[in-house]
Amino acid sequence: MRNKQKILIIDDETPFRNALRRILEKDHLVLEADSGDAGLQAASQEEPDLILLDIGLPDASGLDVLPRLKSCVHPHRGDDYRLRTGERGGHGHEAGGV
Repeated sequence: MRNKQKILIIDDETPFRNALRRILEKDHLVLEADSGDAGLQAASQEEPDLILLDIGLPDASGLDVLPRLKSCVHPHRGDDYRLRTGERGGHGHEAGGV
């Protein structure tokens, strides 16, 4: 049996994290953090396969947390990232990886 991939949700809105967890937990191991600092710690300890990062966190901008996340993940996972931002309603943009 294959191990479930880990997804880390970094978002300060508990209802949003709960909704995502309910959707994802059937096929994935879901980890949660409610701040940038907690997310950085979880990413460093757990080495998630995917990180869903909120842009508006209480302790930092997600855009400021992103480069710090990139430096604390396992090297084979730090080579690529996708940034998707948007307002409620689906308007936004996606930036490619490095």
